Amino acid sequence: LRGATNISVTSTSGFAPGLSIRIDQTNDVAVMFPIHHTSNSIPLFLEHSLDRLQGQYGQVHSISSGTVTLTKPLYWDYKTAFAATLYRRSQITNCGVEDIMIEQRINGATGNSGVRALMFYQAQDCWAKNVGVTNAGEHGIVIGLSYQVQVEGCQVRYAQRAYQSAYAYQVNERSTDCLIQNNIADLHSSGFL
Repeated sequence: LRGATNISVTSTSGFAPGLSIRIDQTNDVAVMFPIHHTSNSIPLFLEHSLDRLQGQYGQVHSISSGTVTLTKPLYWDYKTAFAATLYRRSQITNCGVEDIMIEQRINGATGNSGVRALMFYQAQDCWAKNVGVTNAGEHGIVIGLSYQVQVEGCQVRYAQRAYQSAYAYQVNERSTDCLIQNNIADLHSSGFL
């Protein structure tokens, strides 16, 4: 239940203190706007279908018989009726990017550049500090499928495709407990998503 740190499981095999986890369930339309999609095509940044967006990442604090205890409480009411599932995760941990300038350039042959200038993907306890991004293809700094990522003192300016869905800072796909503070966003269709 929301606020709990203890999760009852049929087996604690494979879980250990310090391990990264993900918990999710099928979307509960009582607390989440229903997502309707007409095809099975799933955007590349989604691990699962659009039917399992209700979830979060976390870390195991301890294990006892039939119980996994997390370091932070659950943010949703996870229910067996919605096929709530606890997964072990492999995350990139304790990596940072600091004091650097990233400028994306357009490829003369294709007219394109990369979509994201800097992306934290399946990251835990990672950070970006004093990073400058200019001329990003669409998104400046993106956090996806991650836990406890911090972005501070960064400047993201000008998106090549700013008329589309271009975000200076984007946090998506169940990323949990991330912090974005004291940053600048300029010339994107949206500053933050």
